[in-house]
Amino acid sequence: MNRHALDRRVLLQSASLLALASCARRTAPAETVFAGMVKQFGEELIAGDPERAAFLRLLPDGANLTKLRERGPLAGELARSQALRGLTELLGLEAQALARKDLPLFEVLLAHFSRLEPALHLGLGRFSQSEGPAPFVFHPDCAAILGLPAVLANTAPIHDLGDAEDYVLLLGQCASVLDAEAEDAAMQAKQGWVAPPAILERLANACAQLLGQAPETGPFLAPLLGQLRALGLLATSSPAPPGAQPIPAAPPATAPPNPAQERAQALLIQADALVQRAIYPAIARTARLCEAQRALPHRLPANFSRDWLQAGLRFQTNDAIDIQKAYRSAQAQAKTLTDQLDMSLRALGVIDGNVSQRLSQLVADPRFDLSALSPEALITQLQSHFNAASAQSANWFETKAFSALRMEIMAQPAGLGEDGARYRPAGPRAEDRAVLYLDLASLRSQPSFALANLVFSHGVPGRHVLSVLAKGANLPIALQMIGFPAFERGWRAYGAQLADEYGLFEADPWQRIGFLRAQLRGCAFLMCDFDLATKGITRDSAIAFLQSQAGLAWPDAALAVDRMMACPGVGAGGEIGRNRIVAARDRARIGLGPGFDIRSFHALILAGGELPLRVMDNRVDAWIGSKQKSR
Repeated sequence: MNRHALDRRVLLQSASLLALASCARRTAPAETVFAGMVKQFGEELIAGDPERAAFLRLLPDGANLTKLRERGPLAGELARSQALRGLTELLGLEAQALARKDLPLFEVLLAHFSRLEPALHLGLGRFSQSEGPAPFVFHPDCAAILGLPAVLANTAPIHDLGDAEDYVLLLGQCASVLDAEAEDAAMQAKQGWVAPPAILERLANACAQLLGQAPETGPFLAPLLGQLRALGLLATSSPAPPGAQPIPAAPPATAPPNPAQERAQALLIQADALVQRAIYPAIARTARLCEAQRALPHRLPANFSRDWLQAGLRFQTNDAIDIQKAYRSAQAQAKTLTDQLDMSLRALGVIDGNVSQRLSQLVADPRFDLSALSPEALITQLQSHFNAASAQSANWFETKAFSALRMEIMAQPAGLGEDGARYRPAGPRAEDRAVLYLDLASLRSQPSFALANLVFSHGVPGRHVLSVLAKGANLPIALQMIGFPAFERGWRAYGAQLADEYGLFEADPWQRIGFLRAQLRGCAFLMCDFDLATKGITRDSAIAFLQSQAGLAWPDAALAVDRMMACPGVGAGGEIGRNRIVAARDRARIGLGPGFDIRSFHALILAGGELPLRVMDNRVDAWIGSKQKSR
């Protein structure tokens, strides 16, 4: 048994002792004890992952991000310890009488900590309460070398000199974060746990790309330089930072720099020194480690991939998933979608080859090429789809209208997810509107008929609605920080399905091709994820499967497979979540008959934010029962 393995009996004994000690020490009612626990959980989550807290706009008093998340062996140990303690405390509290109003929150938090327990048995690997478990330190999404540029681009805004100082403070921590993660990966390698060669190669290539950029055009310095320029805080006659290419300047200024401009230039020089003397050398060390580890042998335990798949699925779904049943369901759904695509493509005159070949042809068709479209024109197209869905929102939700969604295209690649988009919820201030960040390169690589599905899944009726309704419920920090991926990703896919059910694709049948293609991709991801973990198929076979099943281009298929190899279960969560939401809706519609109201159903499952799937099912079944009794 490794040092992280848990004995369930010991855990329950610890819970009992903690409950007795709690009763002996405190005279406050259990409700107060629980409220204190919830507050403590939220504070620990923010301290453990300030980057996520900043992105979700949850830092106290709207503060800027000034501290990066700790990486390295000690950070992982602390996260495991906090998860175990949280589960133990909640189990200890379970025997005490909670106020009725606290039971829904207790149910969700207990589900959260329970889903982490399987990963605690598996020993080494990445671990956080917000991101969940992953077997390897180096990960194509979460590795610091890829994640830090996204943090700087998306969570470190620069509105004034104070923000610029905070940004430089973050730059000062980047090198140590990179080195800590590399140390963790090196320790893991000594145990025989080495990331697959393709993932190490991907990270090494990312390092090479970063090192090949001049600092002022790279993702570490460019945001600071661009914002200082936009704010007029760089004197036009100021020299370039040492070692950098000369900064393009306007005609020489007639007045000397003012104090604010002098301070901005000093910060820029400091930032450039940090990038060149600390960050770039740390990136080079990470690249060398990746190259060295590619030659190391793998000595993984028996059933390694299957065990991690179960742990990953438990985190994603908070439920025990019957892998074979889910696989067969995805196969059947993929067959139905393929038949629909075949008929729809034939109706549009696309008849040569099988469905995946025809989808590949369409992706390469100049009629649907977005590569030459300006960012402004792309935003205009996306906004038109958002407006069309918003006009239908009263059919789906009790809330009649939803706040506008700002769409912001990132010129620098910033790790925005599998479809090149990432949603950021609105903040407490009126000016902190919800934002949909879009990777320009990823967006332009997609066909134009994929745009409506992207907006419907991330905007209305998808992710934006989930966020707005959850914000209105005033959820505690702890719930906002943890999230439940299968529900969130499942709701996004369900949101696009709602748009299809209500005819939003009828005006443009090409956009419906994009919707069906996205739904087929979800089924293919689930099957590929399970095949990698349970059948041991090769990376090349998995890539070929995604190409043949869903018409994905090789780069998109390769990245998806690398994500599944690095984090088993991540590819399956969205399809499982969508199926469970649809199944819950079907039960409610059958159980309530003419009394079923889809707006009330959506209000029920969205009022608590992202939910564990089993908790969602329990609430829906209880709702159906109460409605039937009241007839």
